[in-house]
Amino acid sequence: MRFFEITAKMDAKTFNRMFVPEITGEDDEFDKNEENRKLEERLERGVIAQTDQFWKKSREKSFAFLVSRRKDKLVLGAVLLGASAELGFATSDIASAEAFAEKYLAALDIGHSKLKVEETSIKNAGKMIQCAYHNDYLRDDDETYELLGLERVIGNRSSGFFFDEYLDASSHAERPSKESLCKASREIFCETSLCPEIERIYQGAAYRVTKGHPVHYIVRCDSPKLSMKIVETLFDALRANGRLQNGRVSILKLRAGMNRNSENYDPFYRVNFGGLVAVSYAKETAVSDDDGDDDMVTPGIAYVDDICKAAKKYRNEVLTVLCLPRSSDTVQEMFLEHLEGLSFIPIQEEPLFGEAAKGYLRGAAKAVNLTPDRSLYAGVKDAEKGCLPADLDRKFDLWFTKTLKDKVYPQYGELTRDAYFSIKRKPKGSAYSELDSMTGLAKAKDVIKKAVNYYKAQKVFRDRGMRADDAAMHMIFTGNPGSAKTTVARLFARIMKENGLLSRGDLVEVGRSDLVGRYVGWTAKIVREKFREARGSVLFIDEAYALVDDRSGSFGDEAINTIVREMENNRHDMAVIFAGYPDKMEHFLATNPGLRSRIAYHVPFGDYTPDELYEILEFFAREKEMALAPGVRDLVLPIFGSAVKTNDFGNGRFVRNIFEKARMNQADRLVTSDTAEVTDDDVRTLQACDFDQLSVPKSSIATIGFAT
Repeated sequence: MRFFEITAKMDAKTFNRMFVPEITGEDDEFDKNEENRKLEERLERGVIAQTDQFWKKSREKSFAFLVSRRKDKLVLGAVLLGASAELGFATSDIASAEAFAEKYLAALDIGHSKLKVEETSIKNAGKMIQCAYHNDYLRDDDETYELLGLERVIGNRSSGFFFDEYLDASSHAERPSKESLCKASREIFCETSLCPEIERIYQGAAYRVTKGHPVHYIVRCDSPKLSMKIVETLFDALRANGRLQNGRVSILKLRAGMNRNSENYDPFYRVNFGGLVAVSYAKETAVSDDDGDDDMVTPGIAYVDDICKAAKKYRNEVLTVLCLPRSSDTVQEMFLEHLEGLSFIPIQEEPLFGEAAKGYLRGAAKAVNLTPDRSLYAGVKDAEKGCLPADLDRKFDLWFTKTLKDKVYPQYGELTRDAYFSIKRKPKGSAYSELDSMTGLAKAKDVIKKAVNYYKAQKVFRDRGMRADDAAMHMIFTGNPGSAKTTVARLFARIMKENGLLSRGDLVEVGRSDLVGRYVGWTAKIVREKFREARGSVLFIDEAYALVDDRSGSFGDEAINTIVREMENNRHDMAVIFAGYPDKMEHFLATNPGLRSRIAYHVPFGDYTPDELYEILEFFAREKEMALAPGVRDLVLPIFGSAVKTNDFGNGRFVRNIFEKARMNQADRLVTSDTAEVTDDDVRTLQACDFDQLSVPKSSIATIGFAT
């Protein structure tokens, strides 16, 4: 489908006949205006009728409409959906649009001079339809959108649908040569992967076909600007060789705030028949399956499925280019799984080394009329892995900001801020405050605080264009039952989100039964689905040692192997936390050589002391808006002292059981007393007698020597 804007100048005879009534006299201004109005009304009725008739005559293959008139200048719109033998054109090119407009104007009986025809964008075509409706040249704009299949792309039913357009208005004679495009690929640092594809494109086809795309493309680039330059270079090569008939590049943006509507993507691809659709994914703007969470940094599986269905359906009519960041292996895998059967050629930016990287920075400085200094080149020349253009851009932006403040406008030089202020502060957010206020857990708090600060530091380093470690966030929590492992994992997820280190911050809790399938081949798929569910969050695997079957090739072994692979693939936007008893977790780590190396932090959860257990008891009471009487502490501390010596001590769970039993005793005491004398304080206060006769079960007490 192609859209055209056409301008024409009416000849004098037509203009005089239609718009200049032969009325004379100095006192008949009102009559003259009235006659003009009547002529305009007749013209409008005629335009609408002829427009409807022309649509039917084209067998609903083409649509022309009058947009506006200013004196003798007319603006028309034309939408060519395909060839129309009835109207005498076989293609949807500019010449066909001109021939179509000529016939349309002839049907309106409008004489004119030579037409000026220009291809236009989808969005501009939508504005032209609105203008035509407001000028009474169309019956209804919404009906027209629906007629042309545009209602879900630019009409009222396209809410939450985001796309941009790039329009190539060049003629065939102006299209670039192979040599110029190869030069352009070197200038955008993609020579190794892009030049060979340009060579293949310019080899042409062995014989002519009417449609079809042998391959589609994946562009891996961290700079959205550079990514679009790569797409434009590919587009120019394909268009110059007749592989694309449409002059538009439509850029479908996955971004926060999108409302999922799978019905949008099919018409979007249909509107782009003969053209190129670039699916642009950027971490800072991506969407999730949860419409209420705008901070998701990986595209939801449902969005990917919806887009890929349209891409596969129209694989031969529309070329698809996936534009992904270099670090998005997981996202790429999501797309390719849903695009099975399509062939993709990867194009990616290349790192710059030594003088080439310095030359890039020097050129950026020259473009803003500044002289580079040593600080701009710091760490570039000796970078062993080279520097990607996106990293160099970030480095230059930081240098440019500092240079503006220190040298160009020195009056602002003293108003500096500590570059590492954000990582010197303690982690922000209510989740960290909750963790900090929890009883005990000194070692766990210390490790988590260091982990959060470390990841924040890496983020600052990357923002400043410095080398940053690419460490994972995976952890192992070891401790006895009731030591708050699950609670801390949930708070850790929220802390990471509140500090911009995880996008979603939920806790997805699983055990063996949630990961191991009943039949061969099920387990790996189930594990991958759980990892997808936990993207942007924390996957908490409780009692992870239960996966160990102690025999090679078992379902548990398959689950552990798949977990190891998924941990590596999802290291950038999720954390896996394994939890369990200390001794059993050590055996679990020994089952797979790659497991231990992928866990960044070991977080120990020690047993609570009797005093800490009493603090937890006070916390449970406050949660229920209750108080503990003065004699309670002296009574329960010996109970807690005995409990911590048992083999199966439940820590916080043991305290909760004590608290609930005390409440039951209180209820029994109050109900059997004189209710008329029970006060509000009596109801809100647990007395020492409510804890009387509560003790540790004798079967749980560890003994020394022989028991008789």
